Amino acid sequence: ELHEFKLKKAFIARPGWKIVNADQSQLELRIAGAVSGEEKFIKSYKNNIDMHSRNAWVSFGLNIDTSTWVAEAIAKGFPKGSEEHQVYVERAACKFIKNNYPDERQAAKSVSFGILYGMGEFSLADDLKISMARAKEYIKSYLDSYPAIEKYLEDVAKEAKEQGYVTTMLGRRRY
Repeated sequence: ELHEFKLKKAFIARPGWKIVNADQSQLELRIAGAVSGEEKFIKSYKNNIDMHSRNAWVSFGLNIDTSTWVAEAIAKGFPKGSEEHQVYVERAACKFIKNNYPDERQAAKSVSFGILYGMGEFSLADDLKISMARAKEYIKSYLDSYPAIEKYLEDVAKEAKEQGYVTTMLGRRRY
């Protein structure tokens, strides 16, 4: 199996040249948060929380024991219930998910991007090799957790049906 990093090492720059790799860092999710006004997305990005890990937690209902991080946050002087406390705990949990649940995090990417690009339960089930019922549950969990994303997607679909097109932020029509 060809690993991403092994593939990158196969390319060598000419002497005096450099190869640059640019990651868009979850750009589609950032845009989705901005255009929908989804506060959970916006707060996550403002607080440097990994959205793929957060979405794995949300979509798959990962049972993560946060008690250690809650205690750490209090010890650091973040009052329980404060935004600083919540951010500390969520950041730690998402780091834990990234390191301990790589398959779920990868699957969360399929859920997140799939929903944003209009993937239904049939395609998600096929992509993740799960039942359609399970795929439907994942989609429901995701959309229940992010109501502004769900509303935005519904509004765009409604606009497309009514007008035969939607417009981009810069006014371009997409039929």
